[in-house]
Amino acid sequence: MSHEEAMYCLLDLLERRWRTQPLDEWSLSFPYLAGSIPFHCYAEINPNMEAFLFRAIMGGAPLDREYYGNMKDLCTLHNVRIPSGCFAFNPENGELRFKNSVYFWRQELTEQMMRNVIEPSLLLLDNYVLSLVAVHVGKSVQEALTRVGEDPGVGKSSACHYKQEPHPRETPSA
Repeated sequence: MSHEEAMYCLLDLLERRWRTQPLDEWSLSFPYLAGSIPFHCYAEINPNMEAFLFRAIMGGAPLDREYYGNMKDLCTLHNVRIPSGCFAFNPENGELRFKNSVYFWRQELTEQMMRNVIEPSLLLLDNYVLSLVAVHVGKSVQEALTRVGEDPGVGKSSACHYKQEPHPRETPSA
């Protein structure tokens, strides 16, 4: 499949669950709710790198500067434990991201390859989101770690609808 065909495949895959917005020729944004916590996600096919990239930026109120150190420490601890992808905290602006990708060098990018990046990433967000929120509201890193694995629930909105395909946690592969 060409890169253009892969882009149509990505659009079809995402639109089964979310409303998307094109960011440019090779990337789409979509909202994700981990329970009630919003994430601004985007998926990109980068033909030059021959890579598929997924990013999720935590939304909501900005993080108070006094908690930046704790968020950085929590992300470091989470990154040691997760099997793929990583949390990235930007101390310049307080932005928290989750990043994951796959290189498809000299291969066709398939829907399954895209799923293999997006779905585990969303499951990891669900698994860790309440610990991130704990630091966001002033809890210690130790207190936040006790929230890992707590179920935030499946967030639904008019933009996160799961009408044509269920949430990744509700699929047989989860």
